[in-house]
Amino acid sequence: MASLKHFQYALATNSTSTSFTAQNATATEPSGTGVFDLAAVPYGSAQFTPNYLQLVPFGTAAADKTFDLRVYGYTPTVPTSGLVTATAIYIPQLLLDLSCTTSAITFSGHAVNTFLCDILTVNDGAADNGLWRSVIDSQEDLVASVILHTRGCRYIKFDWDLAGAAEATSMNCLWRVFDS
Repeated sequence: MASLKHFQYALATNSTSTSFTAQNATATEPSGTGVFDLAAVPYGSAQFTPNYLQLVPFGTAAADKTFDLRVYGYTPTVPTSGLVTATAIYIPQLLLDLSCTTSAITFSGHAVNTFLCDILTVNDGAADNGLWRSVIDSQEDLVASVILHTRGCRYIKFDWDLAGAAEATSMNCLWRVFDS
């Protein structure tokens, strides 16, 4: 499977959420804003989901504003008659909990007063152990990104929280998949 070489937006419109959404196991297939099926073209196929995501977060307001981003992965159970349920249950996994700080680098092609991040801090999730993620973070007004392992999840879901005393006005993320 070829890599998706171009970045895309996690959200069509920036988020202004002030808290994370609870994620629970569900019989409802994940869908909606900020949810992507990694087994669908152009990301993967029925037999393949990509191993890695690269994220480039950005926020609005000014430099040195903060927000938090979480990426969840969902994997369905195999529906089997005779067990507890004959319906697939989608199990959430926290892949990444990330604190982001905007830089002085403007992202004016997106919108005015939009700034790419230069500081990324991994707080929690499967990516927290260092084996499944890599942060490119210069803290010197250069664009930061994070690479994380999808752990074989079929769906990914982006979740947002404006955080701290120096909150951004809104937030979003560029992302892409790749195989290795």
